[in-house]
Amino acid sequence: MPVLDNPVLIGAAPTVPDNVAQPLYFAEPTKAAKDVFVLELRHYFASTALRRQTTTGITEVPQIDKYSVAGNKTTDPLETALDIIRAYPDLTEDLPAIAVLSATGQNLKMDVSTRFVAQVQYAPRLVCNHGPYNLQDGDFIRLRTFPDGVTAQDSNLIVKSLMFADITQVTPQQLAQAINFQALYVYASTATSSGNTIMVLETGKLGFSAPNTIIVTGGSSNMLTQLGLTLNQQDSSSQAGKQVMNRYMSTASLTLGIEVIAEDDNARTDITDLLYTFFTFALADRGFTLYGRSIFDPTIPDEWYQIIIKDAEVAIAGEQEFPRPSDSRDKIYVNRINVPCQVIQYIDRIIVGPNGQPITPYVAPTVSVESLLPQPS
Repeated sequence: MPVLDNPVLIGAAPTVPDNVAQPLYFAEPTKAAKDVFVLELRHYFASTALRRQTTTGITEVPQIDKYSVAGNKTTDPLETALDIIRAYPDLTEDLPAIAVLSATGQNLKMDVSTRFVAQVQYAPRLVCNHGPYNLQDGDFIRLRTFPDGVTAQDSNLIVKSLMFADITQVTPQQLAQAINFQALYVYASTATSSGNTIMVLETGKLGFSAPNTIIVTGGSSNMLTQLGLTLNQQDSSSQAGKQVMNRYMSTASLTLGIEVIAEDDNARTDITDLLYTFFTFALADRGFTLYGRSIFDPTIPDEWYQIIIKDAEVAIAGEQEFPRPSDSRDKIYVNRINVPCQVIQYIDRIIVGPNGQPITPYVAPTVSVESLLPQPS
């Protein structure tokens, strides 16, 4: 099967929140890291592939939640999560559990910085229908862009049956891969709209992304119908919603504690091994980096972040056992994995000109040599 249809090549992908009405806000690195890890671990343990692998190990998906840890260094960092279980010893249905804890001072001193990154402008884009697409061998679409802001470049993008397992059921991800494989001045990506996966065509790859324009100048009738595009449809850097913005960045280096809590030693061991594999191997498909949805779809606000996992420094802290208050012979088995990471968050602020209106389009500054200054001989 061609590489274009290889499902193993996952690559970068956004973390989709369970509640889109509660986004992660700027300059909240610890909250962002805990929320993202909770979501990713829930998806990981709930996957059907993982359940097949663990049929001889854990028999149920653990409860996964986030907890806070007291800042007092004399306080046992495990107490916050365990106190809940100790207080309600009869609630055994909550075990096994995975507690995502913030770092304490004894693990890694937090380092925080905020700085200006660059001036940015969202690239012109065409939003397509959601998939799957019922395409035909030889279908094509022709797009015109202006990489240098002046000169037109036409991209003729063709699909063939050999590119897909079933050309009549092409997913947006597969079509985006097929387009990016042959495009030089256009970049295809996927996004989520109303719960459906769509494909987006943007200016990019070779040349500047702004100022630019993307125009549909041709295409087979079936291709245009399936994508929901029309001839002469366009988007440019000077249209509404393309304001120039200053981008700022907030970074924090921290260590999160991922705590395993179980009622028996075997479950603790199995879950610990799966967690360690997740942070040191499974995330390799995503470059050990977790992204917010705004990175892939700039129309989604407040999810500009990336979390870089330092997989080489992931460490198992050690197993512990705690008796329940109701019966000292009834124990809770605990283990912890420390996950060092770097949390980077971004925020864009619209630049306003002297007339009080947003500046658009963005023109990259040019640097020239001052002829009146002394020159080296």
